[in-house]
Amino acid sequence: LTGCNKGQGFGPSGGGNDLRAYFEERVANATQVFTVDGTTGGSIQGAQGVRIRFQMNAFRTQTGAAVTGPVTVSVVEVLGVADMILLNTTTVGNDNGTTRMLKSGGAVSVSARQGNNELVLGPQGMEISMPTDDYDPNMGVFTANRTAGEELLWEEEDSTAVDSTWIELPNGGVSIGYIFQVDSLQWINCDYFPFSASNTTITASTPSDVPNDSTLVWFVFPDMNAVTSAYGAAPQTYTFGQVPVGLQAVAVSLTRNGAQYRSAFTTFTTTTNGSVGLSYQPTTLQAFEAAVEAL
Repeated sequence: LTGCNKGQGFGPSGGGNDLRAYFEERVANATQVFTVDGTTGGSIQGAQGVRIRFQMNAFRTQTGAAVTGPVTVSVVEVLGVADMILLNTTTVGNDNGTTRMLKSGGAVSVSARQGNNELVLGPQGMEISMPTDDYDPNMGVFTANRTAGEELLWEEEDSTAVDSTWIELPNGGVSIGYIFQVDSLQWINCDYFPFSASNTTITASTPSDVPNDSTLVWFVFPDMNAVTSAYGAAPQTYTFGQVPVGLQAVAVSLTRNGAQYRSAFTTFTTTTNGSVGLSYQPTTLQAFEAAVEAL
């Protein structure tokens, strides 16, 4: 019996701080906390402009009892591709058993607690208004739940209608947006599956010195406001399927070896069974975040 020792600090959990822990920490840091009265309800607005309105007596305990007094509401806004990468909140949905990319109008996570007790919504639900720079009347509502470290897989809420509205933004401006009702506290996304007469699987390949167990790869589609994770199909090979042909895209990757980080940003156009090679450069987490924000 023989084995290979990669050395201390190599791989996703080397040094006790793996890549996924980094993204979960970013989600925690992006969480905004508000207080709403359980009896009278009220309206809150996130820093990026998402507005959430709760009716009177909107909250319930897990056993169904009405909640009075102050309620703590936590919100995470994910409106653009930079947030989708840096919070590892991708736009991938379940289309009748097939995993497909979604075109997104933005996502938000909403949860509520009173003390140590997690709450649910009453039958009236909550109203969400989500600003957008690119209004699309085809948007529907998708929801998802996840635990720390897991990928999101969005499920369509068939009975939820989306209308247009105008939203006053925190900076004093006004934006067109989507408005809809939902009946549960979880991750919520405005999305739809984009139609294409031709879909394909795309592949990103990494150099031999980039280990699969400490590397994350995303495919970014700015025109669709969409990001998918790329899955390790084989050593140095990352794929995602059911992508429309002819899209402008960026393959983004971050890898870590101990305390050393490298990143790759490669622009390409999706072609049938297309493949793109990734070339890595040394980076820091701060430089990586700045590069992602510039996408």
